[in-house]
Amino acid sequence: SFAAAAAPFIPPSTAKGAEGKPLEVPKQGPAAVAVGRAVAAGKSPIMFGASKAVAPISKKYQLVFVTSEVAPFSKTGGLGEAMDGLPTALAALGHRVMVVAPRYDQYKEAWDTGFWSSVRLGGKQESVHFFHTFKQKVDFVFVDHPTFLERVDGLTG
Repeated sequence: SFAAAAAPFIPPSTAKGAEGKPLEVPKQGPAAVAVGRAVAAGKSPIMFGASKAVAPISKKYQLVFVTSEVAPFSKTGGLGEAMDGLPTALAALGHRVMVVAPRYDQYKEAWDTGFWSSVRLGGKQESVHFFHTFKQKVDFVFVDHPTFLERVDGLTG
């Protein structure tokens, strides 16, 4: 497995935990798999940046997240925070990332694309309108429909 191939290349942690013991570096999971893929491709498995080790990524992807909430525009819990942080981190690695979410309010940063379409909703065709903003290398597309704005009292975002 990629993780097993990476294990010898992952250096021990120099960080200390609350009790003064060294923190354990995971030898499994996504980070280890990324290192293992670099090893399998014959590349340097780990490069040391200013403050942390990084694994090279040779393949870039176009990613779309479709979600019910995304911070800082809309957030009721952890999903909104994850949909803010994860796409930004992936874009920083060079991937093209888009997040699609409902437009629950009049977001100041989002501009009207002028694009209208229709979707099947509740057994009938409904018109939807799209808004867009680009923030931290991530495209945010907001789908506007009257049901998303029914309970909104003020401006957010």
